[in-house]
Amino acid sequence: MASGIVKAGNPSESKLYKVLIASPNSEEFMPPSPYLPLTSDQIGLIYWWISQGALDNPCSSLCDTNNFTFSVTVMPTIQNNCAGCHSGSNPSAGLMLDNYTNIVNAVNNKNLYGLINSTTNPMPPYGLMSACKIRQIKKWIDAGKQNN
Repeated sequence: MASGIVKAGNPSESKLYKVLIASPNSEEFMPPSPYLPLTSDQIGLIYWWISQGALDNPCSSLCDTNNFTFSVTVMPTIQNNCAGCHSGSNPSAGLMLDNYTNIVNAVNNKNLYGLINSTTNPMPPYGLMSACKIRQIKKWIDAGKQNN
């Protein structure tokens, strides 16, 4: 990678990996407080990815961009990634994402897609959605935001 953050094939020389394993009391440690540190499994995946060459390969996962119904794809993705902050009696930023009507309202009036696909201030701010999940939501929007 040209940025110098990742040295493909060498995690110990990659800033991305170093900040994850730094002492929690050091200024370099990521993620910063109040965010929780990554688990050892998550750090292990990053280590493995860098060791394998830090390639931008598609993962073989269960994420299918041809399947983008609201009930099977969109709602579970929103519940898993957004509902922790955007539900209940005091949703973050006043944005409620707990049902079809509120999610469509967020798409139409709050640019939900732009928020989850932002490169500068993406949502959620931690544990970002996979590119596949974002594509599924975009396809659902482009197909008319059906309640299916």
